[in-house]
Amino acid sequence: MIFIMLKLFGRYISVGVLNTAIHWLCFGVMFSMIGFSQAISNVIAFCVAVTFSFFVNAKWMCKMKAITDGAWPLPLKVNQTYGLFFIKINT
Repeated sequence: MIFIMLKLFGRYISVGVLNTAIHWLCFGVMFSMIGFSQAISNVIAFCVAVTFSFFVNAKWMCKMKAITDGAWPLPLKVNQTYGLFFIKINT
């Protein structure tokens, strides 16, 4: 039991490190090379990193398959969630 928990914890740490690296890489490219503002670069990098983390955690950590109900494919649900998040911030 303890071995399984340590294995899951190691996976969790690995995904977190990769998530952070992707965020910083996206932020650095957009801020330094493309010339976006700090805020825009951070928001886009956050969205990319969270999307990556969501799919990796679902596939690798939880061993789940992407499920759709036929009406809304999963990527649209993710985009819809981001849209609702930004609408909530602006109101």
